[in-house]
Amino acid sequence: RYLGGQQGRRVEVMMERETLGRTPHFAEVEIAGGAFAPGSVVTAEVTGVRDERLLARQIGSTQAVAMQPRPVLQQMVAQ
Repeated sequence: RYLGGQQGRRVEVMMERETLGRTPHFAEVEIAGGAFAPGSVVTAEVTGVRDERLLARQIGSTQAVAMQPRPVLQQMVAQ
């Protein structure tokens, strides 16, 4: 029910694999026609639902996300 209501919406998707990622609400999304780097954020439009997964197409730019170590981890490594 939630997934069906997402059709036509614009979503930000954090990519986990080349064509598969998750929305901020943890819905799984398959983006057609792309090969995106894991960790990148893709702006997409939801086009449908299949097997408990949102289907989407890219509509915006891809952003690389720089991962920074947490301060606690930095302190542990420094010791």
